[in-house]
Amino acid sequence: MTASSTNRQALIEQFQQVRTFSESLCKPLAREDYVIQSMPDCSPTKWHMAHVSWFFETFLLKPSAVDYQPLNPEYAVLFNSYYNAVGDKYPRPRRGLISRPTVDDVYRYRAHVDEHVLDLLECADDRALPDLAPIVTLGLNHEQQHQELIVTDLKHMLSHNPLRPVYVEQPLNPTQALPVLAVHGLGNRSAGGLAGAAVLGTARRKLVAIHTIGLAPNRSG
Repeated sequence: MTASSTNRQALIEQFQQVRTFSESLCKPLAREDYVIQSMPDCSPTKWHMAHVSWFFETFLLKPSAVDYQPLNPEYAVLFNSYYNAVGDKYPRPRRGLISRPTVDDVYRYRAHVDEHVLDLLECADDRALPDLAPIVTLGLNHEQQHQELIVTDLKHMLSHNPLRPVYVEQPLNPTQALPVLAVHGLGNRSAGGLAGAAVLGTARRKLVAIHTIGLAPNRSG
């Protein structure tokens, strides 16, 4: 196996791991949980999941994938955040008012983007891959940031519920979070903060021990 093919495969695997981890964060959710915006500085989970796909579509697929066609051209405005240079955006404080596209539509959008990104990475010429790789890595770091935002925004939303629901029940043994870290970590970003949030349901629960465990694998990154 050549160095070029090794790098290509590593990039593909990283892309799949981060994208899969975003969806794993949503497995505990009911459909109703995806759409609530608990304050103007938070965003619905549905919006986060679409926005990170918009990033790959806007900055990777549209400039680099020949004949790429967006699933819905209107998503370019709806899921833009603050990237003024690439076009208009929907107001952040009103993201919770958007019931359509549905959650299922957003997952179809993610699948559409994933299919075309993987096709691009698999078929790109060896000379083109070094130009694509930094954009993919930037997009993955961006998605990891939104993974953290998904959890913090969800926990803020759940904190307003008098029934005191939790996002995920804390495992009896905090080391159960470690398989999640193995999927998430890319070395440059701290997996610890996300791990702590991912296994805890409310702010009342202690984060320190799980964060300490989560940070250890990144020391060699």
